[in-house]
Parts: sequence; structure tokens; C-alpha cells
Amino acid sequence: MDENKARIVRTTPNAAIPGAEILIECEGFDEVQTRYWNCTVGDEECRLVGASKRRILAIVPGELPAGEHRLGVEIGDLTANNASLIVGTELADELHPVANPAFDPDDGSLFVTRSGSRARKCLCRYLELRLMAN
Repeated sequence: MDENKARIVRTTPNAAIPGAEILIECEGFDEVQTRYWNCTVGDEECRLVGASKRRILAIVPGELPAGEHRLGVEIGDLTANNASLIVGTELADELHPVANPAFDPDDGSLFVTRSGSRARKCLCRYLELRLMAN
């Protein structure tokens, strides 16, 4: 089989933070007879959640700096590395939005409503996340 036929068709989402799950759709691997799959973002190997010859579910490695990184898939002896993934930085965690978030059109701030478990008192119900320049 011609190596050039193996390619990444789509990545969902096309941007993610370390630890996030991504779905990679591939084509051109159908004739490969193997039980070996590998996926990399940049030079880091991903942990695979599930894999077939057309789809790979992978976890973005935790040691990646923010920015655009080459995405590679290896199934058997064929490789596809024709795509990239934008890796972002986690701004906040432990948020449980209960309504649609809203963006401030003037400065890009993100407003979310936070909810705790039942009967739990939240000190702050509304949060504003603002991007700051370095």
C-alpha cells in the first residue's frame, strides 16, 4: 500500500488542553494488518483510549507547551502526520457551569455561573475569567 494514502482527515476538537480527549479520524489504513497503534502530539506520545483503523480516541499529553503542534498517527507500518493540534493553557478548573457562558464583547472576559452540590453554599456564584497578556 502507498504510504501517501494514509492521512488524518479530521481532529475533533482541533484545539485542546493537556489531559483533554481528542478524536482523530483517519483514512488509508484499511489494509494494514496489525494490533499496533500510536499517536503523538509534537514529540510526546498520547495515551490511547480507543483505536481502530479509522478512528483514534487519545488523551493530549500533559507536558506540552501551549501552541501549535504536529499531530501524528502510526498504525502498523504506516504513518500519517499531515495535521496539527493547537494546545491551549488551562485557565481555571473545578467550574461546573449551569447555564450558557457569556463573553464580554469589549474585553473577551468569560462569565459563567457556578453551582455546587445540593445544599452546598457557594461563596461566589458568578465568575469572570479574563485573559491577561504576559
